[in-house]
Amino acid sequence: KGGVTLFTKSAALEFARKRYRIRVNSIHPGTIDTDMGDQVLVTRARNLGTNDVEMARRQVIERLPIGRMGAPTDIAKGIVFLASDDAAFMTGAGLVIDGGITAQ
Repeated sequence: KGGVTLFTKSAALEFARKRYRIRVNSIHPGTIDTDMGDQVLVTRARNLGTNDVEMARRQVIERLPIGRMGAPTDIAKGIVFLASDDAAFMTGAGLVIDGGITAQ
């Protein structure tokens, strides 16, 4: 994520200084309930010495202040916001959509 953050800021400054009408922002998602997220849970379960993916899922959810894994629509809504005129004064920003895990 550090590389994405630095690239976002660098590109945003470059485009803004050249007066291009291009905003550069990034999305930083947490654990999302998708096929890819399921693979993360499989790996987590194996690292815990088990094949119990549901146990791994419960452990992840217990750590999330919001109490659930993210849905693809949670990320999509962030993307729509950043692409909209409502975010017209945002550039070089990272939008964290992670259920509060990084706030801890």
